[in-house]
Amino acid sequence: MCILFCYVQRHDEKCDLGYELILLSNRDEDFQRPTIAAHVWPQTNFVLGGRDQMASCEGGTWLCLHTKQGKIGVLTNISSAVMRQRNPTALRRGFIVPNYVNNSEMDLDTYMELLQSNKSNYIPFSFLGFERDPKFNEWRVQYIDNVPPLSPPMTIQSSLFGLSNHPFGEQHEFEKTRYGCQLLKTILADLSDNHTRPIIDEKELIRRMFDLLSDNTIFWNDVNMTNAYPQYTSDRRNQNSSIHVREPNKEKPVYGTRTSTVILVRRNQSGLFIEKTLTDPPGNPNGWSEQIFEFQLDNINEEPVLKSFLS
Repeated sequence: MCILFCYVQRHDEKCDLGYELILLSNRDEDFQRPTIAAHVWPQTNFVLGGRDQMASCEGGTWLCLHTKQGKIGVLTNISSAVMRQRNPTALRRGFIVPNYVNNSEMDLDTYMELLQSNKSNYIPFSFLGFERDPKFNEWRVQYIDNVPPLSPPMTIQSSLFGLSNHPFGEQHEFEKTRYGCQLLKTILADLSDNHTRPIIDEKELIRRMFDLLSDNTIFWNDVNMTNAYPQYTSDRRNQNSSIHVREPNKEKPVYGTRTSTVILVRRNQSGLFIEKTLTDPPGNPNGWSEQIFEFQLDNINEEPVLKSFLS
């Protein structure tokens, strides 16, 4: 199960924290699934993110950023158990993200309209599209899913929100989604003296963001998770109820959190894309590497640059 948390600075907020956007994401996946870690996509030069390499899904992604166009796309799946009828010929959902982010001819509103018209063709999904609005120097965020198939896209107005493998909204949220949002809210308040000044300690911000993504608090017998995943055993649901997922008591786990990502966009439109990922999940489930990319939005001459790599 994947999860994300996000803070978006709104133009009418009283305090400027110094960041237009702070995005945190964990990708939980089968450790055997072939994946390429975050990189600048060579055919675009301005798209940054990891890519799926599994047969029939090759080239898809769960999260990527286009620095020139000021776009971000994030995908999570939704359990097929909530669908009344399953489409055996459904399209793979991993291409929903690059079809938006890596498309210079389609803005967020147009893409959401297009996706709304054909979303029933996909395996159950939820998608968040981000687009920077230069008029207000802030990010517009829209959400869409295909459960139920006629639900319209929605604009997210809140400045802080979370999403996991459930439809958007408080009534659907897992306990770990609510918990993570509260952790993020507390961290931002701590680092800004309760929203009275900009955040000045970026290293501490990054450290605490990854601490949040590493939180392994288990929420036993989460009602919303039970409703969303009735086909799972209670043990499996409990295992997936934490922000950072790890199979317990296994020397060589086969599923869990394998990638954690933090994206920071500063007020001057410079930013960082930081990814921690398991280098060889099947062989070494404790072998994490870290990449830090620097980028500048809306700059046609400056591609994202790999600042450092640690393994």
